[in-house]
Amino acid sequence: MFKPLNLIRSFCLLVVLLGVGISWVYAKQSGWIYAVDWHITKWHERSLGSELKGLKAKGYKGDEAERVARLDEIRVMCEGDVQGERLFDPWRIATELQVEALLNSGKLAEAREILEGALSKNPRNLSFVFSYLHVLISAGSSADLTLAESMLEEWQRKIPSHPEIWSLTVLLKAHQADAEGVAQVLRDRLPGTIDALRSRWQMFLFPEGKGKVVKSVPIDFLAAEENGAFELEHEFVTPPKTIKLFRLDPPGYHPQRLIDFKVQMWVGDTEVDSELTAKWKGLSEASYLADGSIAVRIHEDPRLRMLLKGGVSTDAALKVRVTGHLAPLLNLSAREALSDPQFRNQVLKWVDEPIVDLVSPLVSKAKDAQ
Repeated sequence: MFKPLNLIRSFCLLVVLLGVGISWVYAKQSGWIYAVDWHITKWHERSLGSELKGLKAKGYKGDEAERVARLDEIRVMCEGDVQGERLFDPWRIATELQVEALLNSGKLAEAREILEGALSKNPRNLSFVFSYLHVLISAGSSADLTLAESMLEEWQRKIPSHPEIWSLTVLLKAHQADAEGVAQVLRDRLPGTIDALRSRWQMFLFPEGKGKVVKSVPIDFLAAEENGAFELEHEFVTPPKTIKLFRLDPPGYHPQRLIDFKVQMWVGDTEVDSELTAKWKGLSEASYLADGSIAVRIHEDPRLRMLLKGGVSTDAALKVRVTGHLAPLLNLSAREALSDPQFRNQVLKWVDEPIVDLVSPLVSKAKDAQ
């Protein structure tokens, strides 16, 4: 005779045995259970990545407070020791977006607290470092400015050519009302950075399947205009038979200033379909603001990649042309500090007007000499 109570008891016993079995497998560190866990984690990471794309300020249509609250939830969820390591990208992206939102709304104390925690977890993340320096300088206390100056000196030794270092140095000197210090940065440091942008770029072609990566010699700009427009060109005489990926390496840390890219390729006299050469997989991100200025997000990897889906087959020489624009070397905050008429006049006692403007990253050599 069927007894529901016996069925319930059997089900409960099965659940207990299953729980004990899973616990034993975890205790023995079974490879297959960790493989299952890894795939679940990766699926979760991808789902969070898709959600974070929709939470970027540029395309978000909902309430700003709700956006920031959700970013905070994702950041907290992903920052634990084990899960935080596996879900590093969602944690990093959520932290960057939340800090950006807090800074835009003037909530420096909240941004500072989050950044200090983020830097303790990942002290070499340039986005965190630069945002933290910006918070310290904006806070403006004597202790904060001293700490910012010490950090800038440390990072100047590590990445002396990075434009953001000099933007933050200009901003710090402006907060200290040190017009001569600002002038020294503009006069002595930035012209060298401008010169570095003009040369030693390099292109790479990655083959489909096994094969040797083909790279160009260091390339200089064919043309570089004062408004930041530039052109690079190189011909690969013996390219791979099928190319799956194209990579462009800028000199130093300058890709953070690269915008409006266009890549064209020709196999012999035939141009490659523009659909293949239209999407970068790089880590740079720049956009125009409503006032015409340019906002640039800072990332760590200087390389820019273009995946050529389906591959590009070559039976002749391959010519590659890259055109685009370079954003101003000084970031928006530094340029705003120089826009104050009174402080600007003090700086002009030490340097000429063209150097103070620096509206272009490609100021002519004649202006560099001034």
